[in-house]
Amino acid sequence: MKLWFAPSALAMHQKQLMVDSHEAAHHLLWDGCTPGTHEPDGSAHHCRPYTCDGDSKVFGLQLRERREIHDWSDAEFSEFRSLFRSLMEPKRKVQYPHHFGFDAEATPELKGDHHPHYMAFTEMHLHSKGAHASDNFLPWHRRFMADLETQLQVMAANCSITLPYWNWAYESRNFADSKVWTAERYGSWTPGCLQDGIGEGFALEGTCVTRDPVLNRTALAMNFPSWSYVTKKFKEESRFSDLNKLIDNHLGHNCFHCTVDGDLRALTSTRDPIFWLHHGMIDRMYYHWQQLHSDDPVVSTCGKCGNLTDFDHIPASEWAGSFTTVDNTQCVATPTSSPRMCLSYTPEKLLRETLEPEPVKPPQQCTCGGRAHVLDLQVFGLPLPGDVGYSLDKLPWWGVPDDMRAPQQE
Repeated sequence: MKLWFAPSALAMHQKQLMVDSHEAAHHLLWDGCTPGTHEPDGSAHHCRPYTCDGDSKVFGLQLRERREIHDWSDAEFSEFRSLFRSLMEPKRKVQYPHHFGFDAEATPELKGDHHPHYMAFTEMHLHSKGAHASDNFLPWHRRFMADLETQLQVMAANCSITLPYWNWAYESRNFADSKVWTAERYGSWTPGCLQDGIGEGFALEGTCVTRDPVLNRTALAMNFPSWSYVTKKFKEESRFSDLNKLIDNHLGHNCFHCTVDGDLRALTSTRDPIFWLHHGMIDRMYYHWQQLHSDDPVVSTCGKCGNLTDFDHIPASEWAGSFTTVDNTQCVATPTSSPRMCLSYTPEKLLRETLEPEPVKPPQQCTCGGRAHVLDLQVFGLPLPGDVGYSLDKLPWWGVPDDMRAPQQE
């Protein structure tokens, strides 16, 4: 991870990124200031680099660069696995999400044994308000992921920790055969309780975490778009609200949930660690769209989004962020009005180098696991339960692009 602060660009940085004047010129007095990086403590200054103006600290942004899961070495992932699993330790009891540094000036009690248990994040998602089926969807989950990432950095005392993402669109033709579904990563592509991988033996409130995935490889190959198709659709779409619907419903978000099934099929989905890998991809897609339209002010808006009730009612637009370039790295600065971190996604390296050139392939259907994704069916008013799959052109609320509709029978 690179930590960025350019003293020669201070004026430009304050004008473009630190709109909040208090935060922009946030000078704190210390005796004998030496340029450095604030410790990972979950505070408003968490992991932020700073320079000195006399004895005052002038804070920049923490740059977080997320990498595709195939570009992690086994040793790197093994360390991440141990850290992630430590969230399950029962001694970690601080309430989430209140008083995380993105919202609070005071340093929260996040050190030592005082940490949110993994169940706290699960409960947050389970009881979330307005996080789904609305324009709050993408910014809400961006904030949610940033909080878990912050927590892991605090626990590891390491500002370089970031969450991985999986660009499953590169492997849409061989989805179930990905290295992701191995004991060394996120566990086998088999029904039942998680028996291996990062979530091995996970049990929350006495119940094991389960999957009930689609086993038909032919059906699976039709569930997801290729990355070239995703890029094509993003170039064509300049409106946030339509992008939000496209990602949520037609380009793999909901279909991933019901393809893996088990806990992932409903709002209990955060029980399964694959949730974070998948939503890393969803946010990577959002980032990719912002990158493609970086010269358009629309990338810092979020359509008809409102406030994030679960996060002290802050405007969702705060987590749309401001797309910018920092030290030759494109990133999204958040929160928008007083940025403290800048989020970037490193392009997929191994997948691009090892896979055959992909076709521009739209998804044709969504064949689900044990039963269709409950959230999908509730949102769209489809039969519940019984139908173990659905055609994408049967989702009437948000409509379906013409090239994703099933052929009409004569």
